[in-house]
Amino acid sequence: MKKIFMTLAAVGLFFSCSKENAEPQLQPSTQQGQETPAIEAVDPNTPGAIRLSLDADVEPFAVGSGAFVGEDAGQGARATEAIVGGPNINSAISYHITPEADGKVPVVLYLYGSEGIVPIGARATVTKEGKGVSLSLGVLLNSTSGTLKKFADKKMNGVKLAFIIGHDAQWVNNVPYFTNKGARLITYKAGQKVTLGDNYIMLKATDIPLKYDATSKSVVPTKPVTLGMQGYLIGARFRNRFPAKMYKYLWDKPSSDPYATGPTGKEKYASPKYAEVINRPPLDIMFRVDNLSATYKTKISYSTSNGEFSIGRDLESTSANILSKRVMSPGFKKGPGKAHGNGGNETFLDATSAGVFYVPVGSAPSDTQFSEGEQFVIVYCPNPHDTGSIAYRSPKKLFYDGSPFSQMEGTWNDIGTRIVFHGLANDKNSFIKVQNTPTSPSNNKHEIRRKSADNKFYFVTFTIESNRMDSGSAFWSSNRGIMFPLYDAALKQYKIKK
Repeated sequence: MKKIFMTLAAVGLFFSCSKENAEPQLQPSTQQGQETPAIEAVDPNTPGAIRLSLDADVEPFAVGSGAFVGEDAGQGARATEAIVGGPNINSAISYHITPEADGKVPVVLYLYGSEGIVPIGARATVTKEGKGVSLSLGVLLNSTSGTLKKFADKKMNGVKLAFIIGHDAQWVNNVPYFTNKGARLITYKAGQKVTLGDNYIMLKATDIPLKYDATSKSVVPTKPVTLGMQGYLIGARFRNRFPAKMYKYLWDKPSSDPYATGPTGKEKYASPKYAEVINRPPLDIMFRVDNLSATYKTKISYSTSNGEFSIGRDLESTSANILSKRVMSPGFKKGPGKAHGNGGNETFLDATSAGVFYVPVGSAPSDTQFSEGEQFVIVYCPNPHDTGSIAYRSPKKLFYDGSPFSQMEGTWNDIGTRIVFHGLANDKNSFIKVQNTPTSPSNNKHEIRRKSADNKFYFVTFTIESNRMDSGSAFWSSNRGIMFPLYDAALKQYKIKK
């Protein structure tokens, strides 16, 4: 099993907030054909083998305007794990690799040149307390790879190397894949760290020129080798700016209209201005992803034309009904709502691995620090070129629905002091990944200029705001049978007195 330990930190925005998602512009794959099945490496001292050796150091994530602090973790359970700490957001990200029992991790290498490309299965020794790996292996010149013999005949002149760590243990038809582990919900608690689980990300090194070293009689790189994250991570925070208080309403039975009431619940007021003021419970949230590579199993190959790994790019040019062409990642489920994505036929997928969670009023008050008990979502996208969006929905949106249960008095510059209904403003609840550098913001979009999405952690903050309404919504009326029991349960859960 591959072993990568990470401590996460964040960066600046990577997505543009928009009312509607733009249709992704899909690009065809640029990978060249590669020989299969992969050649397995042998002991470097095997007679007739090409000897290859190198050392690679793990580099930190590229950090933008913000950071997500973490603490280096010691050697823990042998798995690819991510460790999240806090509370400061403005800190660097670090991670390290933990080995299997033999001190090594599996890797997939690609030797390539003008003659072609050769995939090789091998194992690398973990070094520097998880901050590096060392490769020392042999490759036999056998009949399965004429390309490999051509490399050897020219003493590796013009040949390059790339390798990746963190792929699935099981290959499919002699091709490596990566199965995403889904979105993870993190609850920040001071002094505690959260483990995200096995094989959460992949690390890679690319475009490594090689030469034959006569002294060591082996092939070595001509420049220092570093390991960086393949693709990018997204962190999503949720800032609830609804009024902290609301007026207390009750009902005689589900079929009757609700009424404003006082501390005992026996009072019935014609106007909510006489009602008891109570705390507004948190909003229920379901995180959603549209089209990004977090949602599907990705094929791994290497593109010699641009010197980078091709992860899931073979699916970018599939038909409009793209979900039927993919093996979906665990922890995602097709959800309700307007269709988005390729050809308008792909819908947002609910991140069921994160589940439904609750965002209280006043959450995420700081841009630079987590608050105690704050919940946020992390998801990994191995394809830096993917297109799509992240969003949220509220399955029940109790007390945030513009119904009588949502009312509260407030003061505004345009209308003064008034009791209004507070409905959830959903017109800006998605962030669209910006694929190309935009010329200028337009159409209600706030597009963030960026370069490569590789080896980066992007943090976005969804702001949950009230859509001030003078007339109440009938949402509560059409959902009486569901709403009233849940309302009653919420009052008890959050210790709001009836």
